[in-house]
Amino acid sequence: MAHATVGELPFTGLPAAVRAALPEYAAPRRRGTYAAGRLAAARATAALTGAPHWPLPGERGAPGWPAGVRGSLTHTDELALCAVTAADGLAVGLDMEPLASADGLYAARRYAATPAELDRARADARPELAVLRLFCAKEALYKALPAPRQEGLAFRSVTLEWPEPDPSAADEPVLLSVSPAAPAPAALRGATARCRVIGDHMVAAVTLTAPRPAYAPEYEYEYETDARHAADAPYPADAPYPADAERAPGATAP
Repeated sequence: MAHATVGELPFTGLPAAVRAALPEYAAPRRRGTYAAGRLAAARATAALTGAPHWPLPGERGAPGWPAGVRGSLTHTDELALCAVTAADGLAVGLDMEPLASADGLYAARRYAATPAELDRARADARPELAVLRLFCAKEALYKALPAPRQEGLAFRSVTLEWPEPDPSAADEPVLLSVSPAAPAPAALRGATARCRVIGDHMVAAVTLTAPRPAYAPEYEYEYETDARHAADAPYPADAPYPADAERAPGATAP
């Protein structure tokens, strides 16, 4: 996993092919978060494979990854995170939301939560954080799916269950699992998201088992393998590269 801060690398510091993938009319804020996300991805892939990869947007805007690598990007207006894995048959999903958005999201809680989840959230010591945790976990779950399988999914497409967080262990992750008693897409049954407050953000990470049948060559396409090597460019000379990106055989959850 690797991170980058918004503004750390200017949009003009990205490889030309990566800059060209963003519409010319993109607002400065969008250019900043886009550059931070691509820098985080370059750091994460460099730590995993030894070579930085600057992902281009693919179907539904999902980032494309080198052959044999799957990953997930997330960002706020201040920070970007990227998790990647080369483990066979593993997909990852990552989401991050500012804690400051909890109250606003709670006002729209019926959009993000099923009735069963709302009942559990109301019983939580901090209902607004419970709903933010739900939102974050569902985003990560859906992002772990290949882009074609995200079609038609809504926040109420799955129901999650979780234990009451221990107030004395605020730094411990909370596990949210897809309820076996409620309808859910087949690919998400039995899945679990790990959610945790880190600084002033809520972060959720998911790994999904995705076995690869030997007779299904379209599998790699589903996960947006990016064969366009224009994005496999070296770092611009002025691009910062701290040592926070860790090499790992698989994705690590926060």
